[in-house]
Amino acid sequence: MRVFDLLLRLFGIVLSVLMAVGSAVLEATATPGFWVYPVVAAIAGNAFLVWFAHSTVDRSWAPWIPALAWSATMIALVGGTSEGDQIANSVTGLATFAAGALTFFVAVALRPRSDDRRAPF
Repeated sequence: MRVFDLLLRLFGIVLSVLMAVGSAVLEATATPGFWVYPVVAAIAGNAFLVWFAHSTVDRSWAPWIPALAWSATMIALVGGTSEGDQIANSVTGLATFAAGALTFFVAVALRPRSDDRRAPF
């Protein structure tokens, strides 16, 4: 039973990282133009990722892993290419990045504290 629990937790964290990278790609490519749905998607999606990572791994540090994956993907995508092109070179792109990053921070900060003094995994 202990090995199965460990495998489920590892699968949960891998799945949350894949969802974070996928949502970052979709949000970054949807930012050209003046649309607000990438900002709303970043807020709702990242709040869901915090809940999902914490629920599947059951550790307080778990939401930071998809947060790092999402942030790294967004930074890589909004950075300029060698030709100077940028995916998110608009107000919407900057708002999407800021709202998504702040959502991770606020959602983790407002989560009720649990006792993590158990043995790791």
